Amino acid sequence: MGFPLTMISEKKLLFFEVTDLNALTVKTFGIKEPPLVEKNLISHDNIDLLIVPGLAFEEMGYRVGYGGGFYDRFISEEGFNAVTAALAFDLQIVENVPKQPHDVKVDYIITESRMIECL
Repeated sequence: MGFPLTMISEKKLLFFEVTDLNALTVKTFGIKEPPLVEKNLISHDNIDLLIVPGLAFEEMGYRVGYGGGFYDRFISEEGFNAVTAALAFDLQIVENVPKQPHDVKVDYIITESRMIECL
């Protein structure tokens, strides 16, 4: 399973394979992240499904994230072709969210009562 490591100075995410959850340590934004071990780096073409976090979502797939644009940049990178999905509660689905030109939609939103295919 892969976990993101936030590279603040480069404003990017890297994903690393983790086989022992005890290897995760609290780092950026108070979130547990994997150690930077080059041999465990996951390339874009080895990602089939990316779970994208968010605070609010609209049914078209746009979301309000946490303000850094890390996932939008990662999804927009050359070679990224994975399915993207967000896990949310029904109450996080709203009619509209603010959008910027660089925002990237997710393919699916999965809540406790439904799965939304974002067209």
